[in-house]
Amino acid sequence: VFSTSKGQAQDACTLVGQVYTCDATGDGIDDEDGDGFTVNIGPSGAISENGTVIYLRDNNIISNGGTLESDNRRGIRVDDENIISNSGLIQADEEGIEADNRNKIVNAASGEILADGRGIYIHSENEIINSGLIRADDEGIEAFDDNIIRNESSGIIESRDDKRAIFIRNGNTVFNDGLIEADEIGIEADGEGDDNTINISSTGLIIAKTGIKISGGDDNKISLAGEIRSESNGIEIDGSGDENTIVIESSGVIESENLGIRFGTSRNAEDNVVINNGVIRSERQGIEGGGQRLTIRNNGTIESSDGRAVKSDVDETYLFNNGRLISGTDKTVKLGSGDDTFTWQAYSFVSGDVDMGDGDDRLVVEAAEVFGSTFFEGLETAEVADGVFAILEEVGSGEFILHTGSATILGASGALTGSLASDVAGQALSSGGSTSAAGQVSRGNGTSDVWWVSAGGATKADTGNGSSQGSQNLTFGRTIGEYEIFFGYSQASADITGTTDSVDQTTFYLGASSSLQINEELDLKGTAVLGRANADYALSSGRTSTSSTFGTAAGRLNFTRNGYVMGAYAGYSRSSLTDLTVGSITFASDASSSVFGGVDVRTPTYVTNNGLELNAVLGLGFQNGKGGTVTMTAGGTSDSFPGADTEQQFGLLGVDFAAGWLSGGLAVRAPSGGSAQTSLWVRTEF
Repeated sequence: VFSTSKGQAQDACTLVGQVYTCDATGDGIDDEDGDGFTVNIGPSGAISENGTVIYLRDNNIISNGGTLESDNRRGIRVDDENIISNSGLIQADEEGIEADNRNKIVNAASGEILADGRGIYIHSENEIINSGLIRADDEGIEAFDDNIIRNESSGIIESRDDKRAIFIRNGNTVFNDGLIEADEIGIEADGEGDDNTINISSTGLIIAKTGIKISGGDDNKISLAGEIRSESNGIEIDGSGDENTIVIESSGVIESENLGIRFGTSRNAEDNVVINNGVIRSERQGIEGGGQRLTIRNNGTIESSDGRAVKSDVDETYLFNNGRLISGTDKTVKLGSGDDTFTWQAYSFVSGDVDMGDGDDRLVVEAAEVFGSTFFEGLETAEVADGVFAILEEVGSGEFILHTGSATILGASGALTGSLASDVAGQALSSGGSTSAAGQVSRGNGTSDVWWVSAGGATKADTGNGSSQGSQNLTFGRTIGEYEIFFGYSQASADITGTTDSVDQTTFYLGASSSLQINEELDLKGTAVLGRANADYALSSGRTSTSSTFGTAAGRLNFTRNGYVMGAYAGYSRSSLTDLTVGSITFASDASSSVFGGVDVRTPTYVTNNGLELNAVLGLGFQNGKGGTVTMTAGGTSDSFPGADTEQQFGLLGVDFAAGWLSGGLAVRAPSGGSAQTSLWVRTEF
């Protein structure tokens, strides 16, 4: 046993060679020249000092599974290239751990570092991995330059007494998957803090008065996929910091009782960027900007309950809006005296007015997929790209009302009608008649003068044209010889990607089909359907409805040999849309059309032991829609736009089945440019 502590009566550690083993209660290790040691503190090790508990220099390995307690100084103090792991308790009046350069510090899930000063204090090129608890009255972690700090999903870093949970300077990388909590600031890069990267993952949470603060540094990057809850500002870029980038991912959320994101008023700050794909929600401004140049790209939601979504007094503000800007005031956007540009993109929605302020201000409308009318003031120039559903109404000097529509949602009703026409015609062409059992989706009982009922549904998550669709239909019919007369009801919906817009459509239809047996191997079937659809639109700017009529005609030729049925089919549908009024905007369209067709092969009938008859189906097909010309009228001005065209090819894999009185089909249709459509329908006769 060697004495390892100066001026103390009892030691907790024994030294054999270069290895300290600490399994008792007593004093610590104080070796100002200590290099290359291994220190193992077991669960029964309880080391206390009226100073630094463990003091070594370079290239040491320290593992604590017990208790380190300092009444006056630090828990652990080392210089360079050490490895420190803690799965026990470190408690200190000053720093829990202090280390200089190129050290690795791991606080395990069971580890606790409790400090009246700083939890961990490091200089340069260190790595900290925290899965446990770091709680400090001062900074939880303070780091100088080029360090890596990882707070794992189970990790907690907490600072009290109006300090910062993490305080960094230059070139540091912070990953937060867990909880960072502070009375004052969650993460701060100080006034000279440059080139730091801060990543908050989807499991990461910061709770603080100010979530993240960059105090005047340059080239810092913040990525938020988790959540910040703040009493003051969610993220703050203060002073004259340049070229800082803030990215809010789609899962990222800022909840602020004051400002969501704030840029300081220094006129020297320039080229800062905010990219929002998530949600910024505040009681005052969602984003408040100052400086020379600020770029905001909003693809998500920026919402203020009592202030403005965006308020920027910057020499040049570039606001690209492809999401939702919502405020509790009449002016949702207020820009300053600089030369500002507002770029209106496809899914742009602004709840109130836009005040561009003084200066040479510009509005550019690149695309429009949301219905609404937005008032702009303070504009010098305004332009709308060709083919965009938008009308600029000039109402005064520098004052315009931008009226926008959506080719996608106007085409959605037609797309639903076209899909319905194709599906109903396809079912009518495939069922009944004189086709052999292997060629029939609905086998039938071979008799005439019977009633039948069919029910089905289909869903696809992405049509490839900006919407997802779902539909259900119910059809009643009667077979009379070689003829079928039927009528039905369908309900379908489409949700428009990137918006809260949707369309629900109710359709009633009437049809007839007939078949002709050409010879033993060939049969021909034709069908015609007429219908009326009522569409209810739920839009960002309100609700509205319209109606349309449609008709379709289709035919199918089947060739049967050796139980296989090879079929070819084709059809055409046409629909009209009556006037659609949204606020002060009216849309009218001439007829839209859809052409569909394909080929398929059904295998011979396979009969299971319990009498279930099955046919596999393989096919290729297409459905092309051509939107009618849409006329948009607003503010006494009318403009015409080509309707939304669709073009889709698909492969089909399915199975037809028949079991006594019930028959039907299950199919997956994999289209080009969209996700697969799954459909199921059944039919019975009575």
